[in-house]
Amino acid sequence: VLSRWTGQRDVTMTLTLFDRRDVHPDMPRLVGDFTGLTLLDHRAADSAVEAARGLQERLAGDLDHREAPASWILRERARLQGTAVAPVPVVFTSAIGVGDGGSDGHGVSADVSGSFGERIHGVSQSPQVLLDVQVLEDHGG
Repeated sequence: VLSRWTGQRDVTMTLTLFDRRDVHPDMPRLVGDFTGLTLLDHRAADSAVEAARGLQERLAGDLDHREAPASWILRERARLQGTAVAPVPVVFTSAIGVGDGGSDGHGVSADVSGSFGERIHGVSQSPQVLLDVQVLEDHGG
């Protein structure tokens, strides 16, 4: 879909990562934005299965290098090529499984109805992007 929409065979998107690492005993008690960004290359393939498999393999490799944030990678690429920083106009965020409290019990819950009442409307936007894709579960579905 992105290839068709952009007119490009290969597409790079920004992927948001919930990256709260257990680096201190008090980490479960900290509140804050632990979002990191990584760049993910989608390369066209002959079939959807091949494309998904390639994307999964690249993502697994990219996550091993998540200490290098997307902003740094884009600046370095621009510096080495002598060009301006190229925008990455697509952001993908998946919050599937986030609201279950996490396997260690220290995750977050998307259900705030007990504290604030029923959610009627919600907005979360990434600045300076053309397409901000967000996937989440609501009421278990």
